Amino acid sequence: MSYITNSDVQTALEVTFSTAEGNAMTPVLAALELAANVYMGRSFGAGPQTEYFDGNTHMFVLSKGPATAITSIEIDDQAIEADDIHNYGNYVKIDYRATPGHQNVKIVYTCSADVPADIKQALVQWAANIFKSHKEGGKSISRVSIGPMSVDYKMSEKASEMPDFVRMVLDSYKLIAVI
Repeated sequence: MSYITNSDVQTALEVTFSTAEGNAMTPVLAALELAANVYMGRSFGAGPQTEYFDGNTHMFVLSKGPATAITSIEIDDQAIEADDIHNYGNYVKIDYRATPGHQNVKIVYTCSADVPADIKQALVQWAANIFKSHKEGGKSISRVSIGPMSVDYKMSEKASEMPDFVRMVLDSYKLIAVI
């Protein structure tokens, strides 16, 4: 599932891409999605998911959540009783500490979450900024004056760098490893 499509960007820009423009934008959209996932330390996806975790803890942060249902948890190939499993959406707790081990905890769960609307909008705007060919495309406004009208743009940001407005949205979804 792609977070955004060429159609989303075309709608935001109120344009229709030529075949060449559409072909050029497709890998850009995939790169923006990857950049967002790497920055957040997570991804979003619907359907069944399987993740492996190191043991010696009772709490596991899901990287593709939020989970709507936990199908199973196994520690060292031994199933955990459903009564011992507690689903909190983005993380799961069990009633006791898993045995120590590397990647010895297997969690199978289901997600029905679509990409949050604010992430989608931020990525569409970022893609639109990259697409735009006029001089302000891909830059952030740093100052606006009312009369006589003037607009200053941050020149330090390149169109390919993650803009501040995208970073601010993604920050609220960023997974932070607890050690």
